[in-house]
Amino acid sequence: MEIIPVINCSDVHCVEERMNIIRSLGALWVQIDVADGVFAPIELWNKKVFPPEADQPWAGNLKQIFSLFPEVNIEVHLMVKHPLDVFDEWISLGVKRIIFHAETVTPEEIKKVREKVQVGIALLSETSADVFDAFSGVSNFVQVLAVHQGFSDQVFEEPMIEKIKILRKKYQHIDIEVDGGVTPIVANEIKQAGANIATAGSFIFDSKDPLGAYKELCKV
Repeated sequence: MEIIPVINCSDVHCVEERMNIIRSLGALWVQIDVADGVFAPIELWNKKVFPPEADQPWAGNLKQIFSLFPEVNIEVHLMVKHPLDVFDEWISLGVKRIIFHAETVTPEEIKKVREKVQVGIALLSETSADVFDAFSGVSNFVQVLAVHQGFSDQVFEEPMIEKIKILRKKYQHIDIEVDGGVTPIVANEIKQAGANIATAGSFIFDSKDPLGAYKELCKV
């Protein structure tokens, strides 16, 4: 199973520190969480928190940090109410793919976005798997969010196993990514259900041995 480390922090120094760890892991992808305090209850990289005139010009700093790690591909998870207002800025920072929530966009809008960047469609834990049907022809992959949006270090919601099974039965060839609460035990469960990609933040970065934690997940 492919494991994508998740960076869930709003400090550029934290991002650089964790990007260095990710480089040592040899991971090919990293996920950057973005939240607006509305669609998700926390704020990460929101202009209301980090306006352009602030002492920390985060957009420029992030672009510079990303450029230091050309071997790592970046996907951004937009947990925001109005993602179409901000996705272009993230593309300008060099990200390779963007995850939009099915609850915040339409298939027609995603079709236009996909002309610019790879697109994933995320489903909130309470959103039915059937909602992805309308997006299946215009997205590159589907993400099952297995926890409440925003906060890290949450426990995987077991009902998501059935959602993964439904998606895999319907879409045999699409990538299914699972985000939230992933541990080695959970990774094995979701793999058996049909997922082939998992993201992990707390399990890796809260560990005293991030490389060991990452390898443990990759063994699944």
